[in-house]
This record gives sequence, structure tokens and C-alpha cells, in this order.
Amino acid sequence: MLSGQLSGLNTSQIAAFGCKAAEPSPGLLESGDARGQLLDVVSAPCEYTRKWQRCIMVRQNKTEYRLFLEDTDLDSQHFVLSAVRDLETGTFYISHYQDFPSLPKEARQSHHCAVLQCPKPKSFKLYSCSCEGCDRVLGKYTCGSCRPGVPEQYRQLLASITHEKQKIPKTASEAHWMKAELPALVESDDWNAPSRHVWCPRVASYDEQGRVRAIPVEEKLMMESALPVWNAARGSLSLKFAEGRVKKASAKNFSLLHGAGDDRKAVLQYGKCKKSTFVMDVRRPMSLVQAFGISLSVADWKP
Repeated sequence: MLSGQLSGLNTSQIAAFGCKAAEPSPGLLESGDARGQLLDVVSAPCEYTRKWQRCIMVRQNKTEYRLFLEDTDLDSQHFVLSAVRDLETGTFYISHYQDFPSLPKEARQSHHCAVLQCPKPKSFKLYSCSCEGCDRVLGKYTCGSCRPGVPEQYRQLLASITHEKQKIPKTASEAHWMKAELPALVESDDWNAPSRHVWCPRVASYDEQGRVRAIPVEEKLMMESALPVWNAARGSLSLKFAEGRVKKASAKNFSLLHGAGDDRKAVLQYGKCKKSTFVMDVRRPMSLVQAFGISLSVADWKP
């Protein structure tokens, strides 16, 4: 039986973490009806642009991952998301249920709410199994035609992530680097309106040859990871992390930046704090599930 651990968060706790407090109908998680629905507590953009939403990710057996929100006022943690990796395909299946990774493979196919797909090496797509536009606004509960090579249940695209190696300035070394494209936010007073531009097959525009048009620049949030810099005092390369949260060196540590010039700042920091445990801190304009998916994508980063 699946346990809906997210139901342990009440509305005031959700608000305290800067999330839009949306809510599952009573018993939604306990009944299992939320298995394919991405809840607003993890899909809504973080409210704060300065304050970090602090999380801990715990890895088990190199294939199972569980994400916990930290409540610093109560000195406690609350489970929010889990993921399991299919080693054959490289796909990560994401769920609201804490014991989801322990389910048999066949059962996991129908109990996830999002998926991180790896269609080609060093390229990832984060899909929700529900859609803010088609479900919430249109009441269709389907996104119409599906994309070539993408299963029908992978619906709203939440992030596109690309990895590569880049040369570190003023050194002979290279470092892991990523760029991410996320849908830009949409401001609205309508509770039912999507919180971001909806990228799904139903709203995709096509040219005269039937090809999907490129997503307009104004609908995108462009992000990239910071490269380490040479620290002469330590005699090594280093990355800057806020609030001293990252305690251990790891090839998987990264800081994701958004904006340009003086407005450029970190919106996601991910780094090792102890064995098999990583901090994952996020702030607006990103959501928890977007940060979780991006963080999962670096599972194969090695020195």
C-alpha cells in the first residue's frame, strides 16, 4: 500500500515554505487518486526570491531518492517527493509517495506524477503527468496528440536540461556544466490559471510543414550552472554556496544561476553534506519538482 506522507503538511506549513497552498481534495493521497497528479505544493513556483526553500535529498542504493522539506522553526523535516531510476533506460520516475521506489517495477508505471526522461546522452526532459492548462483550465485531462518518441502520459514539459563539459577560465581544467530552459512564469489573480507558460502538445504551434515551432524567447527562463574558480588560499577549485550548507566536495555539487548582469543570482544550489545526503535549496522562479528533476539529472556526474 502506498503511504501519502505529503498529507502531513498542513496549509500553514505549506505557506511558511513559500508555496501556493493548493490542495488535494480530502483523502486524495490516501486513496491513491493523486498518483498521476502533480500537486501545487511541489509544482507551484516558490514565493520568495531572496529566502531559500531548504530541502534535503537522501539517496539509497544509487537508484532511490527521497526529498524532504526542512522546517527550521520546528527543527523537523517533511517528506515531499521520491524518485526511482530505471537503469535500463536512465529514466527517473517521480512520485508523491515515500515508499514508491520500493514498489515492483510494474506498479511504478502507474503511480508516478512526473518523469525525468533522457532521450539522448546528456539531454533531459522533465515532464508532468498532468497539465496545468489542459486539466485545470480546459478540463480535458489529455493533451491531445503526443510528441514523437514521447509516451502519451508524459504531458506538460517543465524543464529541458543539457549537460556538457566546459573549460574553467585561467586553468587547464574542465568542469561539468549545465543549462536549463524552464517555462516563464505567468502572473494572474485567477487561482485556476496556470502559474507558468504551458508547454504541451495541445498548445504547441506548428509551421506549414507540420513541425513544432521554436518556443518564443519571452516564454523561457534560461539558467546555467556556475563554473568553479581557482581559490589561491586553498590551492584548489571551489564553488560558492549560500549559508554554508554544502559541507563535502563532490563532482555532483552545482549552483544554478538565473538572470543577467547585476541581477544574476543562484536560484538552485545542490551539494553533498554527508554520505548519500545532499542539500537542495531553491527559490523563485523555480518550483520544488523542477529543482528535484534538475538535481536528479547530475546522478552520473563524476570527477
